[in-house]
Amino acid sequence: MRVIWYFIDALSPSVVNTFNSPQPVTYLDELAKNALKLTNAYGYGYTQPTVTSMFTGTDHSENPGIESKAVENPFRRIFDQTVTSEFKKNGFQTIYYANLNLKAVDCPRKHRWNPRYFQTLYRDFDVISRGAERPDQTVEQHLGAAQAARLFSPDTKQNQFILYYDFSLHDDPRSYKGATIESYRAAAQDSIGNMKANLEFLKYDPAKDYLVFTSDHGLTLAPYSDVYFDSKVSPEFYEKNWSTIVSEFRMQHCFFVTGPGIKPQTVSTPVHAKEVFKFVKALAQPRPAEEVAKIPGMLSVSGACFSTMAPVYGSPYDKFTQFWVHPYWVFRRGVEKWVYRHGDSNGGYYHTRLGLDLPTETLTPVSEADVPAQFKEQILGYFSASNQAKLYAKMRCAETIAFSRQSSKRIAKALRNTFTLITR
Repeated sequence: MRVIWYFIDALSPSVVNTFNSPQPVTYLDELAKNALKLTNAYGYGYTQPTVTSMFTGTDHSENPGIESKAVENPFRRIFDQTVTSEFKKNGFQTIYYANLNLKAVDCPRKHRWNPRYFQTLYRDFDVISRGAERPDQTVEQHLGAAQAARLFSPDTKQNQFILYYDFSLHDDPRSYKGATIESYRAAAQDSIGNMKANLEFLKYDPAKDYLVFTSDHGLTLAPYSDVYFDSKVSPEFYEKNWSTIVSEFRMQHCFFVTGPGIKPQTVSTPVHAKEVFKFVKALAQPRPAEEVAKIPGMLSVSGACFSTMAPVYGSPYDKFTQFWVHPYWVFRRGVEKWVYRHGDSNGGYYHTRLGLDLPTETLTPVSEADVPAQFKEQILGYFSASNQAKLYAKMRCAETIAFSRQSSKRIAKALRNTFTLITR
């Protein structure tokens, strides 16, 4: 038995037919035809916190690794529960492969947190292989046919969990600063073609193998991309374009799971990225299809609240606060969407009706009286003075734990005990 988790970084559901029907049908849509799909899955708008949620089943309120780029290991130390540990506990061989291009726009050489982040992502796997000369390289091109065949042999007697982390879209210059919807779609099509070549080489068999497909976020297109890429933007530009931070195009991610015994189903309930953990964990169990079938019933809610901490370098929340305070919040109910922006001169609350097609959305200011009570309660609780003090203490304690590896075990244990008390 093989469980393959294929991950395309930076693929927005808005350019995939399965999640947004006007788009062209691709190989990815053929794979999803008989799958269980989440059509309203939300992350945090960028990679680290979204993948942390998927791997640990926790959100920002539970896991301080999501709160800061400075935390070295959001996957272990404080939280022992990870996707990898679940499979290893059940006797699977775990394999990690990533075609990470070290010369890419968001490579570890440019961002200090990335080496720690990617290391913590793959460190618990039994077999690890990463690196690529070009972002569009397939596993066969990168490793060579013989080595790749040995690594991913489907004939092994041991059950396998394979995480294939594909950066081909993320590292494609057509997707980043100055990108248009046309160039982004073209890059996405090529990345899906890359996925097809990789799965064919892995000899993926839908009758025998379980396949999980996810992305983590979309991207921000020109001219709005300056909000993310310029070290400083004018207040006028920021005020005009900040809504891109909370757009469906940016915050939503793809998810489907398919395999023997899994029945086709579309779940439209808005769900957090941490719910992905439940589905993947279920595949490590003796009766995976039965376990997967139980999960959608656990997701039914009357409304769902999501936060984003996308780094906006020119925003009022630059520097210190972007590491631990989430100033932007989204609440989904049906086809309606409310947004809260902390510190906003209009009172903070906005409303819109949904559409995946556009990289930005028209948000209309609304009074507090027009906002669902559930959303208001969550906002008031999060931004209360006591909770903000708790968040700050939790963050600092978590960062200290992460950087205390050279301290004595006694000091490290004391710090962990302090963290436990703070998070109660």
